[in-house]
Amino acid sequence: MKVWTVTAAVFGGHHLGEFEAETGDEAIAMAVRGAGVSLCHECSRDISDPQLERFVAECGDEVFEDEPSRTWEDQARAAGWRPPAKKRAKAGGGR
Repeated sequence: MKVWTVTAAVFGGHHLGEFEAETGDEAIAMAVRGAGVSLCHECSRDISDPQLERFVAECGDEVFEDEPSRTWEDQARAAGWRPPAKKRAKAGGGR
């Protein structure tokens, strides 16, 4: 029997503040300069290497995303997840 180590990517949101800028891209750039994330003592035992990704800036009806339309798989890969290797069919197709 094999012993497997399983890791999951954790996604959430973290409010970075309000920034005066002409564009959402500029607002995100301003926010990134001082951005950081930390975890409480209890959570830090369970979650390693927390980082901020996929920034979204909103101003009224305007929404700007630094990485639009990323799938959950793209987000998970960015957090360190790797998909399982696919098994190849054996050549010959016989027994």
